[in-house]
Amino acid sequence: YVAKRCDCFIKNRKNVILEQANFPKRYKNCSFKNFEIHNDSLRNALKISKKFVKNYPVQEIGLLFQGPCGVGKTHLSVAILNELIEKKGISCYFCDFRELIRNIQNSYSSDSAMSETDVIAPIFKKNVLVLDELGAKRTSPWVEETVFYIINHRYNNKKLTIFTSNYIDS
Repeated sequence: YVAKRCDCFIKNRKNVILEQANFPKRYKNCSFKNFEIHNDSLRNALKISKKFVKNYPVQEIGLLFQGPCGVGKTHLSVAILNELIEKKGISCYFCDFRELIRNIQNSYSSDSAMSETDVIAPIFKKNVLVLDELGAKRTSPWVEETVFYIINHRYNNKKLTIFTSNYIDS
């Protein structure tokens, strides 16, 4: 006989991963199927996103979705995480960049229950990270250093990151 995990174990594991993924309520049900395509750019973004999921874990590079508010960057990013969790059981994490910076800054307060290490732990541990709204907060040398530290740590440890940004590099 060969020991095999039951389907309920696998389903429960996926539910735990989903709970830990930190999706905002607004985006929990985002999928490729309910992504609205209004132009060729969005059609291409969806195609690239599906390829990203298909190629994982062989995928070597992350993604950057840029564009104005409301085009679907966050929706598509969460859809990727949902697909990775559902189809491949991958640990994923969603993080709003502004919230991350604020939580790190708050961790320095003497009355904070969390340390900087506590705040950053899921950012470093999860296999795929969405860092949403990169560039939405005014930068300072400290913010830039923190972002580069996170990106570099994830890159060196072969952890993929998906970025969204309203900032258009001209």
